[in-house]
Amino acid sequence: MFIRVVRGRVRDAAGLREHWDLRIHELRQRPEVVPDAGLIEVPVSVGWLGSTAGISDEGEFVAVIRFESERLARQDDRRPEQREWWAKAKEYFDGEVTVHDCSEVDIILGGGSDDAAFVQVIQGRANDVDRVRALNSASEAWLKEHRPGIIGGTVAWHEDGNFTETLYSTSEEGSRESEELPADAKAELDEWRTLVEDIKYINLRDPWLWSPGDVRV
Repeated sequence: MFIRVVRGRVRDAAGLREHWDLRIHELRQRPEVVPDAGLIEVPVSVGWLGSTAGISDEGEFVAVIRFESERLARQDDRRPEQREWWAKAKEYFDGEVTVHDCSEVDIILGGGSDDAAFVQVIQGRANDVDRVRALNSASEAWLKEHRPGIIGGTVAWHEDGNFTETLYSTSEEGSRESEELPADAKAELDEWRTLVEDIKYINLRDPWLWSPGDVRV
């Protein structure tokens, strides 16, 4: 999997949402005439797996866009429609928009989920990338049992140990249930906290969740 992370401060939230929805509609489908089938809807962006986006209470926008591979993501970048759309999208932001392309991705509990009602995006830097990745993998076992409200996640690795972790939950309360963790899980979580720094949490209480539409005859 390949993930692109977009982040910036929003100037026009309603305008950005409308513009983003337009892009997703174009990614999902376009009309095309197929011999012996007539007019059908086919995906425009081959390799697009889904997108998670939203605006925090503080006006911070973040998007986590998933592709099958970097090659297919670059292929989408070269489309004139995509370039025109992105040029227009920048008008809805206030200041710089950062984009990180991540070819190293870890999957948690099956990855992104359109069933989430709350998404938390965590950005930071790992001092020991290999150990943090191992702890992330090990967390799946105790998350299933002790944090059932968390239904999926991804960790996209930037450069120099920086990362964007995206956790999908059935509710905001479900993302941090008060049940005490067992000793071994608590020890793993405490170790994880000692290995990361510059942590920032971006809470998406109204997440924009999309995945490719089915081909429809």
